[in-house]
Amino acid sequence: MTNMFKYTKITYIMTPPSLGTGSGRAVEVCFSRSAKKATSGKGTVVRHFIGDVDGCEIMSETILERDGKVLASSWD
Repeated sequence: MTNMFKYTKITYIMTPPSLGTGSGRAVEVCFSRSAKKATSGKGTVVRHFIGDVDGCEIMSETILERDGKVLASSWD
């Protein structure tokens, strides 16, 4: 068993109508053998963007997994 933790933070972004419409997501994933390091972003970090991300953050979702099983999930 590898005991690898994966912490994902998905930030949902929307552009106000006065600046043009658009929406997107910023996704940050951190991998580590320690849950503490994974949640603090001190492991291997991968970031990517989907859609239009030049707007305001409206909400975010965080997911902590160990070996593919979800340990915790929350919305902010």
